[in-house]
Amino acid sequence: MNNDKLKIFPPTPEAHKTIQNKIIQDGMKSHTYELMMKNKLKFSSEASPKTDTSEIISHLQNQGFTPTLCHSIRNRQSNTNFNLFLVTLPKIPKSKKIYQIEFIGRMRVTIESLRKKQPPGQCYNCQEFFHHSRLCTRNPRCMKCAGPHKSRECPKT
Repeated sequence: MNNDKLKIFPPTPEAHKTIQNKIIQDGMKSHTYELMMKNKLKFSSEASPKTDTSEIISHLQNQGFTPTLCHSIRNRQSNTNFNLFLVTLPKIPKSKKIYQIEFIGRMRVTIESLRKKQPPGQCYNCQEFFHHSRLCTRNPRCMKCAGPHKSRECPKT
């Protein structure tokens, strides 16, 4: 116990899941980290911006991969698609062979691993650092006015 915070280090993935479910069930305020075995392999693929994501997924499935997510990366300023796609695969040994692929369908592609951001990650729920909002059950805090609500619900907007 440190600064009114309790840190728990479960010995197994099953214990981690049990503790996480109990915290959610009891409505406790907490955050957790993603287990290494749940991590996913993320990479970007260069293809035509007009390519449909379902087409990329089906071609990868035909080659024996199991993509969990595929979406095009957008330019926020001009609201247009780049010719990059973010694809997520489960972190299993077979997924590492994705870097050997040169073609998806009839398109020549370049596959690169996703470069991680240098600064620490910030939770978009509680606005604290070093954890992700997906795994955070703390009280929300607005980043615009520091009020006890989510930023998208801020009356200042």
